[in-house]
Amino acid sequence: MTNVNEDFISKYPLLFAQSEVNPLGVPYWGIECGAGWHLILEKLCRQVQSHVDNQKVEQVVFRQIKEKYGALRVYYSGGDDYVEGLVDMIEAVSTVICESCSAPAKLTKLKGGWIKTVCEKCRQKFESQID
Repeated sequence: MTNVNEDFISKYPLLFAQSEVNPLGVPYWGIECGAGWHLILEKLCRQVQSHVDNQKVEQVVFRQIKEKYGALRVYYSGGDDYVEGLVDMIEAVSTVICESCSAPAKLTKLKGGWIKTVCEKCRQKFESQID
C-alpha cells in the first residue's frame, strides 16, 4: 500500500520533481493535509500540469502542500499568473470542504484553539479527542 505522497509523485513526477524519489537538492516537505482535500489536490495537479504542457510555461514544482490556519497552503516554484490563480482558488475552496471527509464545511475555531475546516460530524469527532 502506498501513501498519498507516493501516489501523487507517481502520477505527477514533474510537479513533485524534488521529492525523495527525485531529489533536486531542495528540501521537500510533502503533502500534509487530511484525505478530504486529496480530490481537490488531484484536480489542481491535473490542471497545473496540463497548463504547463500546453502553454509551454516554466515547469511548476511543488515544495510543500499543507494545512495552515484551517486552509490548504500550496508552496511552489515556476508557473505563471494562471497557475497562481489556480493555487489561490484551490486554497479558497479548501475553506468550504471538510479536510477530513470532503463534506461541505466551514472554517471553525475548535476547542483547544485549533482552527480547522471541518463539517459538524468531523468537528465533534475532533473535539472529542481533545481533553
